[in-house]
Amino acid sequence: MPDDALVPYHKLADVDLDQIIERIASGEYQSKIAKELGCTPAALSRKLRNIPEATIARELGMETRLDQGLETMEDCMQRLSVAAEQCNVNLARVTLDQLKGADAVLRRLEWRASVEAPHRWSSTQRIESHVKHSYSTVLRSIDEIQSEQVQEKEVDSSEDGAG
Repeated sequence: MPDDALVPYHKLADVDLDQIIERIASGEYQSKIAKELGCTPAALSRKLRNIPEATIARELGMETRLDQGLETMEDCMQRLSVAAEQCNVNLARVTLDQLKGADAVLRRLEWRASVEAPHRWSSTQRIESHVKHSYSTVLRSIDEIQSEQVQEKEVDSSEDGAG
């Protein structure tokens, strides 16, 4: 949408602020909402500036996005565990890439939270679920599991042959 098609600030008087505040509280970004309304993010921010509910909604929205980021990381960790149990190296590599991406998103969200609401999320309050595994660590774990499985099969085979 070209800039000249944007809704002037004074025309934002007709928008349902309660609905916008609700959307922000649910985790939607103000910039996305502004784009849908056809105004600039700055105009929407200016419209919401002195509304206490909007400030609370921003914090709730940030909390929602942080929670979603953590859920994504937990989901990746579970899939990584499944990949390791199944000795599926390809799935482990793909999932590890997704985990690293989710970690990067979570770090950006943490930074943004510390900037937008430092009283609630200071830079010293970090979420401690960042990626701690590297390719080599995960792949080494899968190799160890595969070795154990091979040894178990060899023991089972020798017991069957001896019996």
